[in-house]
Amino acid sequence: MATGPERGQPALVEQARRSLGLEPEEGVAEVRDEALGIIEREGRTGQMVAAVASNIVARVDAFQAAGSEREPGVSPEPIACRDGCPWCCYLHVDATAPEVFRIVEHIRGTFSAEEQTALRERVASLYEKSKGLDPVQRRLRQVPCALLVNRRCSIYPVRPALCRGYTAFDAEDRQFLLIDEEEESRGGRVDDWNVADIAWTGHRDAMNALGLDQPLELTEGLLVVLTEPDAMERWLRGEPIFSARRG
Repeated sequence: MATGPERGQPALVEQARRSLGLEPEEGVAEVRDEALGIIEREGRTGQMVAAVASNIVARVDAFQAAGSEREPGVSPEPIACRDGCPWCCYLHVDATAPEVFRIVEHIRGTFSAEEQTALRERVASLYEKSKGLDPVQRRLRQVPCALLVNRRCSIYPVRPALCRGYTAFDAEDRQFLLIDEEEESRGGRVDDWNVADIAWTGHRDAMNALGLDQPLELTEGLLVVLTEPDAMERWLRGEPIFSARRG
């Protein structure tokens, strides 16, 4: 579950509350238009990448805050998710290019040289193990995210939007996350996942509309950005840096 200053911004929460009354497709379109406005304002620059990545998180936080307050006077059931809880770190995670660039910037600013080398090795290994697997196959193999270190997310403050959407009420009863694709009751606030997906999809659609290449999922994105020289600059120029990895 997201925490931080973005979650408390009243204007964003009020906007999100209105958006939650829309059909999902309308919510995605609203977020897409907002993201297109950011990209047009900032241009194809590093500032744009940072602004889009921050907006995805702010949107998810605001959506989740608004969703938890939809019944006036009724407190939502608290979730058990906390930093250090690894249950959802075995799942397939999609991420936009700006989210990946933000994560890698965090890594380069906080990891030692040895930790970065170890991470690149884990990412490369995970990419080979998970390449071609669908989300259910990935879940069943229970291969941990390369960013999971000692049962803790090593980039928790900048984790992707969809990671923020996985929530649960019971810290001990989440095995279903790893096993059953058809499980309808996820054991958490389903709205948390739905609104994270709306925020992520709207931003992805905005970048797709401009021909900006996107990773298939987080591991692929990390592998490219951690190992390709000048990855962000090339991506901003419109190079298909992620698609090229797939041949």
